[in-house]
Amino acid sequence: MVAAIVRSLKHLLTCAHRLQAPPPSSSSSSSSSSSSSSRIPRRLAGNSQFFKMENFTYGGGGVGGGESDGNKAMVAQLQRYGIIRSAKVAEIMGRIDRGLFATDGSTAYVDSPMQIGYNATISAPHMHAMCLELLEPYLQPGMRALDVGSGTGYLTACFALMVGSNGRAVGVEHIPELAEFSIQNIQKVKRLPC
Repeated sequence: MVAAIVRSLKHLLTCAHRLQAPPPSSSSSSSSSSSSSSRIPRRLAGNSQFFKMENFTYGGGGVGGGESDGNKAMVAQLQRYGIIRSAKVAEIMGRIDRGLFATDGSTAYVDSPMQIGYNATISAPHMHAMCLELLEPYLQPGMRALDVGSGTGYLTACFALMVGSNGRAVGVEHIPELAEFSIQNIQKVKRLPC
């Protein structure tokens, strides 16, 4: 089972980080004449999940708004673009309000990494969704989950809901201030009616 989880995580990292290089320019002119679309990464061959993520990120997929409305809209947008396919992942991300885990609530629902202080970021919502989608078979009720580099605790909270009250989710964070912030965030979620 550990090997399958490692394969899933390697696949996730490969999808997120290995972009094809743009074709060499045949013109010797400066890049100032290129359009803004040339900054968009090229589609990875055979990787439809990355293409959906690319459309969401560069196609105006981010949303804003009030805390619960913004969170619901964010989840709906991730579903619309095919990043969230599982009803379970949609339910979990809908129940855990990302705004509670962000230092700047006004941009908590935008599909972009956000600075959380201490030279760290909270990952973009599509990355959390992809992670939960890939790990869903291994995050069943009663199982255990470890979130290394848990930051503000958002993904740890999602893991906890997925494994349920008979399971256990643990977040590990090396920055003491973020570890304390994540504990406060988890306490906020525990007080909410879910």
